[in-house]
Amino acid sequence: MRSSGCSAPTAPARTTAVCCITTLLPVTHIRVIPTGGIPYVDYLAPGMIAQSAMFIAIFYGVQIIWERDAGVLNKLLVTPTPRSALITGKAFAAGVKSLVQAVVVLLVAALLGMALTWNPVKPLAVAAIVLLGSAFFSCLSPCTRCP
Repeated sequence: MRSSGCSAPTAPARTTAVCCITTLLPVTHIRVIPTGGIPYVDYLAPGMIAQSAMFIAIFYGVQIIWERDAGVLNKLLVTPTPRSALITGKAFAAGVKSLVQAVVVLLVAALLGMALTWNPVKPLAVAAIVLLGSAFFSCLSPCTRCP
């Protein structure tokens, strides 16, 4: 029987926050990388957002391959759901998860002193890029997999 614990949805966000803090906090005090006068947190946070989005997209793409190899995808294709909806749903699930992780990275970076621009268009553009980029890259894995 499945338990409905309330701590499950916060576990990925908590893990992301711990990874951000353990990566960004020591680096803010070490001056090894020449950043051209840009603070380290400002320099590293966009890369961490891109890296976490790519990892999520890759693992969602691999999950689609595993479901196909295990026969789960064939069972889902029997349902009246269109084929494109199955892949699109997985792709946008990867995008939403990446978006949540990007928000956590931005919040942790803001707490560590990252200079943020409060122009509402820029965060929306970043959110759209993370969402669509993760959705796109999660669909590349099934395309490259040999049948």
